[in-house]
Amino acid sequence: MTLKEAFDFGLSLKENLIGVATKRNYENRIKNFLKWMNENHPEVNTIDDLNKKVVSEFLNETQIRTTARTRNNFRVDLSSIMQALEDNDIVTSNFIKKIPILKSIPERNKTYTLELQENIFTYLEGKDPILLLYIKFISYNLLRPIEVCRLKVGDLNLINKTIQFKAKNSPLKTKIIPE
Repeated sequence: MTLKEAFDFGLSLKENLIGVATKRNYENRIKNFLKWMNENHPEVNTIDDLNKKVVSEFLNETQIRTTARTRNNFRVDLSSIMQALEDNDIVTSNFIKKIPILKSIPERNKTYTLELQENIFTYLEGKDPILLLYIKFISYNLLRPIEVCRLKVGDLNLINKTIQFKAKNSPLKTKIIPE
């Protein structure tokens, strides 16, 4: 199988098991990897020609260009597809999972002072109340921005003071709306 055929087949095996956003991430990472392979290793045509050294080279260049976290994300996604190929006897082993995960230091966001936060809220009350509501959903309910974007009026239960939404890690999550 060619690299593209193998990765497309692996993605099709994963398609029913992953969400829409995850599928889009896989597609983008595979596209970037195949583009890099065409530019840097055009002699590697089939999935059997692919090896740990070539993938490590790609991941190292990704890390130099971006961050260790992005490199680790590429490693996880490519490894997931390779695992599907190994499970279906397309490749003999998933050598990508043997590539070590790099330590990445998350960037800490600075917390606003209470005075600055009140100034921002006061400003937004007059200028952009919808943005203020969005910020309050994120900060008071501890929701992810994408979870707030998915909210519908029917997800709010004002009688029981609960909110139901599709979370990253569960199909339906319920939280109590704070005072």
